[in-house]
Amino acid sequence: MKSERIDQAIEVCRDHLQVSGAFGTEIEAFLTRYLLLLIYAVFEESIKATISDRSKIYNDPDLYQFTNSCVNKICRSIMISEVSGLLGRFNSSYKEAFQQKLTGNELLVTAYNNIVQNRHMTAHSSGSNMTFLELVDAYQKAKAIIDYATEVIAQETLSIKQQIDRVLQEKDKELTDLKRELEAITKFIIMEKEEILEKPG
Repeated sequence: MKSERIDQAIEVCRDHLQVSGAFGTEIEAFLTRYLLLLIYAVFEESIKATISDRSKIYNDPDLYQFTNSCVNKICRSIMISEVSGLLGRFNSSYKEAFQQKLTGNELLVTAYNNIVQNRHMTAHSSGSNMTFLELVDAYQKAKAIIDYATEVIAQETLSIKQQIDRVLQEKDKELTDLKRELEAITKFIIMEKEEILEKPG
C-alpha cells in the first residue's frame, strides 16, 4: 500500500523535528499522535473501500451502495482479528487466505496492531507512548497488512469473475446453438411449405 498523504505528512513532521531539534519533546509526542490518527484513518478507509469495491464485479450500483453502507456500519475497528472477521463474512476461504498470508509475518502483524492500539489510546485515553521513529518503522511494516487484505479480495474476486465469464460463455454457446437450430427448423418449414404449394390441386 502506498499513500502519498501519509508519506508527505511523515516527511513534513520529520523535517520540522529535525530543524527545530524537537525530538524527545512534547512536540514530537503531538506530531506522532497526529500521524497515528492519520495512518489509522487511511488504513480504515482502504479496507472499507477494498471490501465495498468487491461488489462492483456485478455492475450493480444499488448493490455497491448497499455494501458500502453495511461496511461503514460493521467495520468499527480494524484490528487484525476484525479484518479477518470481515473477510470471513464473504466466505471462509477469504479469511483462510488472509490468515495464511499472516503466517510467518508476526513482525508485520505486531507493527500493525501496535498502530491500531496506540491510535485507540490516543483517541480515547491518555495517548500513545510511541516515538516518531517507532511509528514510522511500524508504518513501513504495517502497510503490508493492507496489501494482504487487498490481494485476498482481488484473488477471490478474479476467481468469481472467471466463473461468471465461464458461465456467460457457456450461455452464449447455448444461445448460438439454439439460434442455429431455430434457423434450421425455419428453413425446413419454409421448404415444406414450398413443396406443398408446388403440388398440384
